[in-house]
Amino acid sequence: MSIPYRTSTGLILSLILALAILAPPLQAQTVDNVDEAFQRARNLAFDGQREEARQLSRAILEIAPGYTDVRLLIVRTYMWDGNLESARSELNTIFGQSPRQPEALALMADVEYRSGNYDEALRQVQLASENNLTDIPLLIKRAEIYRELGDYRRAHIVLDQVEQIEPSNRDAARVRATIVTSSQKYSLTLAYGHDRFDAIFDPWNSIYLQLGRKTPVGTVLGRVNYANRFGTDGYQAEIDFYPTFRPGTYGYLNFGYSDSFIFPEYRFGAEIHQALPKAFEISAGFRHLEFQSGGVTIYTGSLSKYYKNWYLSVRPFITPRDEGVSNSYQFIFRRYFSDPDNYLGLRGGFGFSPDERRLVAGGGEEINLLRTHSIGIEGNTRFRHNLLGFATVTLWNQQRPITNEYLGSISITAGLVWRF
Repeated sequence: MSIPYRTSTGLILSLILALAILAPPLQAQTVDNVDEAFQRARNLAFDGQREEARQLSRAILEIAPGYTDVRLLIVRTYMWDGNLESARSELNTIFGQSPRQPEALALMADVEYRSGNYDEALRQVQLASENNLTDIPLLIKRAEIYRELGDYRRAHIVLDQVEQIEPSNRDAARVRATIVTSSQKYSLTLAYGHDRFDAIFDPWNSIYLQLGRKTPVGTVLGRVNYANRFGTDGYQAEIDFYPTFRPGTYGYLNFGYSDSFIFPEYRFGAEIHQALPKAFEISAGFRHLEFQSGGVTIYTGSLSKYYKNWYLSVRPFITPRDEGVSNSYQFIFRRYFSDPDNYLGLRGGFGFSPDERRLVAGGGEEINLLRTHSIGIEGNTRFRHNLLGFATVTLWNQQRPITNEYLGSISITAGLVWRF
């Protein structure tokens, strides 16, 4: 049965009119649902379910592409995860829609700061501050950037401005303290070590004195080691250099010499470290120890992860020998507190020990790599702005040459660092 043309036309017009009448409430309901979804995404993010928060946020952006607060939430979750490149990409999307969005500029300054791009971070802070010259978080960030650039005078001027606005601001006091620390170019370290065994050996004792100097190209450390082992005194001189190649990339170089048989005659090593997205870091290098009875080369590297106030690092040691390849592994697990100078940690290892104190030169003919297990605790604290203390206690269980029996020992190291 066909519907008359006039009736069909009237029905269509009636439907269009009904939709026009209903459109405003439907649109309002959609906005309400989007806002509610955004609150759910925020709750997920703050509860630590950041991937779920990002998924929900992207679903919201499919409906409301210009919802800037939603994209800013995605940026923050990436920053909390240490994924700075993804955070930067999302911020660039916001700038494509709103080039001077103040909150996005402030977050971009933080991204560039964490990436080590301090000049660009300063530019972003200046843009974010154009319409709010007294914003305290932006002023604090500006002072931190000046500190990293080594412009301590301007950093103090900015902090003076913060304290005029808010005299008891704790962040300003914290940044002032770190500026004092950053301006200290030298460090002097004195440490004592004691090893005690459950059989056979008398206790071992060691002391080292180290002088460090920050330079524009990296930190240089000179060190003199003294030890008494196997009833013999010995000395070793070492130098370490940590060159900085670019933000996120630095190296390690080491050279040492001793004329005592209880130390390697020569030792040298090199390693390259590279920061990765999501707060990971990777490195690769080697150590070479040359004894009077021969040499040994140990290949090593590390995989490290920073998560909030936690740090985990795993390091293998691979030692090729005529009789095969020997492996050992070490790990460090730390909990940082107020700053990098204050932490507690757990460390351990197993395999064939790479520690030259436990590389026993056998009869002038060979070097015995002995299987070792270890577990220990470590701590570092700052007593005042220029005085630090550290200590490590480690339990060892190590094979003995020839008999292959295990020998237990405890190692204690403690020291002080004076910065000036």
